[in-house]
Amino acid sequence: SLLDSVRQSPELTLRSYTRIDFSGPQHWAARPAGVGEATVRLDRLTLDAPLLRGLPAAAGSPASVDIAAREIVLRNTLPGGTSPSVLSGGGSLVLDAAPPLQFGRTGGLTLGPGSAALGFADVTLRSRGDLVLDGAGGVAALGALGLEAARLTATTAAEPPQQAAAGTLTLRRSAGARTLGERVGQAAAVTLRARDVVQDGSIDLASGVLDVIASGRSADAAAVRFGAGSLSSVAGFSVAGPGGFVVDGPAGRLRVSAGQGRIEALGTLDASAALRPAGTRGAGAAGRLEFNAAGPGGELLHQR
Repeated sequence: SLLDSVRQSPELTLRSYTRIDFSGPQHWAARPAGVGEATVRLDRLTLDAPLLRGLPAAAGSPASVDIAAREIVLRNTLPGGTSPSVLSGGGSLVLDAAPPLQFGRTGGLTLGPGSAALGFADVTLRSRGDLVLDGAGGVAALGALGLEAARLTATTAAEPPQQAAAGTLTLRRSAGARTLGERVGQAAAVTLRARDVVQDGSIDLASGVLDVIASGRSADAAAVRFGAGSLSSVAGFSVAGPGGFVVDGPAGRLRVSAGQGRIEALGTLDASAALRPAGTRGAGAAGRLEFNAAGPGGELLHQR
């Protein structure tokens, strides 16, 4: 069938000015018994549309989409492709990137440029390498949004990419993920916005600006949680030039806001000045950490 031919393509690009619909079960990754590692993985997958949407099959089974590739790009670059103001759809979506080992670049899953909406009740965007936010735009999820990678980082961008979820936005390190730690940009501005945010992974924004905004589910629950062992960094960076000359970029700003409920800072939040290879701090200024939990049940819990 045509769909089988599409699934067997080593490199696949799907583009639409309006939306890409997935109907019923779409288990392209062919995991044994629906779990474990993917047995079918494209070389490269590009999804370029303002909306990805899950629809039930004709028999009524909900959308269940699972696609694996070595490199995945989710973006919206077509002229006139505008994300809908009201999201619809349902089911689940898993995009699973496993980049090969290569020199100088980690690779994995790239979000952007452009704004894309995800009309699924549950979305997992997974990278066994980096998850890179590229340019202005971002993704907005109908329900829960899970971001899994060795680290979340961003290219240099003039406008802040925003990752938003109507439910819980969770960041975590995916099993077996690895990163070279290369700097893909600097001074990027990133916003994470959801009902509640759980940060159990690694965010690396050199000299960047990170805004974490949660409305909160209730006054007696955590609206934003930085889990133990997590890293959220907007630290400065150093660039070495000829003759021992070094330039230090100043650290950025990390701002956390909860509409109701508490903020739990149990991991590492880093807005320190640039660290040079010799282990000394550079001449760039340190950054700022800002917390706002002025609503009902608002408080800051932190680990000393």
